[in-house]
Amino acid sequence: MPASKPVKRTTAASGKTTAKAASKTPSTPKNSSHRHSKPSPAPAPSINYEEVARLAYKFWEERNYAHGFADEDWQRAEKVIRARS
Repeated sequence: MPASKPVKRTTAASGKTTAKAASKTPSTPKNSSHRHSKPSPAPAPSINYEEVARLAYKFWEERNYAHGFADEDWQRAEKVIRARS
């Protein structure tokens, strides 16, 4: 492969000529996904909907059927069941 010939460039402000080698190799895109990619996280183990529902209902019973805590009870039930797995 022959060496690259210098390319003369003139800057508009100073009028000076500079030499720069012409590059024939394409650059790698900055957002290239094949370099430094992180592995995808392992999928969360599937849990049984009915089992979570039964446990969340049990937590609701323990609260004497107090309203306003359904999301907390559900998340707590999911956490307990995942810990068992």
